[in-house]
Amino acid sequence: MKLTTTIIWFFLIGLNVFSQTNEQLIDPINYECFRLTNNEIIEPLKLDGHYFGRVILDTECDTINGILKNHKLVFAKLRSKTDPNDSIEIRLDLKIGNYKFIEEKMGDIIEHISGLRIERNPVVQCVYVPKFIIPFKIESKN
Repeated sequence: MKLTTTIIWFFLIGLNVFSQTNEQLIDPINYECFRLTNNEIIEPLKLDGHYFGRVILDTECDTINGILKNHKLVFAKLRSKTDPNDSIEIRLDLKIGNYKFIEEKMGDIIEHISGLRIERNPVVQCVYVPKFIIPFKIESKN
């Protein structure tokens, strides 16, 4: 009985962790050692096409040059403005819908965040290379 209860409990927690009902985006998850310079706000990216939604990238930091590098798309959830049944969802290696749109636009996405700069927090001394989780919105130009 305890095993069944434990399994159900873990299943419910897992569903809660991966449910994406909250549409609010938060600022990038900053680590204590490094932060975006001047607490920059990441503006929405306007792309050609009729999709809108949000994207999350996992990036490494080049601490010498103060830039982000090695970008990896970890999440995308986009909807079509014209067709309510048309959507894109990407979670790591799971791809659903018209995901080729995102693959074609990865250059624009990376260019959008390539201008972000990082700086060392002068109060904290660190010895590891941090990563940033960068969430931002995608808007349609059309």
